[in-house]
Amino acid sequence: MKIMIIDEDLDARLNIKCFMENADNEVVAEGTDGFDAIYLSRQFNPEVTIFDVETPVAEDFNALRVIHEEKNSKAIVLMTSSYDSSLLSKAKDLGVLGYLVKPVSNAQTLVSTCEIALSNALKLEKIQHDLSLMEKRLADRKVIEKAKGYLMKAECLSEDHAYKKIRLLSMEKKCSMGTVSEIILKNCGEIC
Repeated sequence: MKIMIIDEDLDARLNIKCFMENADNEVVAEGTDGFDAIYLSRQFNPEVTIFDVETPVAEDFNALRVIHEEKNSKAIVLMTSSYDSSLLSKAKDLGVLGYLVKPVSNAQTLVSTCEIALSNALKLEKIQHDLSLMEKRLADRKVIEKAKGYLMKAECLSEDHAYKKIRLLSMEKKCSMGTVSEIILKNCGEIC
């Protein structure tokens, strides 16, 4: 895993770095605050960001929000010195996939939390990608149906012949049936 560590405490950063590197991970960036987190995540695109929040401030929450929205890190693991249900709730809202209460004296706890967070982030990324594809296919299907309906009326074609005409144009023009259907509708003045 490519790791970024954000912790204002140098000793804590070195300890985390040691844990992660001993488990064959690469620490690509280290920083001390929310500003560093945003800047370094944009520069290095770590797979996992380990973000220590001692006394949560707006800057830290903003950094978490920006990193999550810009997708500059696949997974964020939050570390804090005490359990706080409101912090946990806010962390979930900001896309945090792991939450650890310090001290984390066991390397396996930190490493396994990061591995699970990354695994879940990758699964979520795939689900979002698949959902986008399904939404695109559904949108194309709606446009194709509308274009098919137009061709059936305008050219007195059966549904099957209208579909075959769109498919043939798609193959001839080497573009999707959705694109062909959009062009048909635009040429006839229909709104897609």
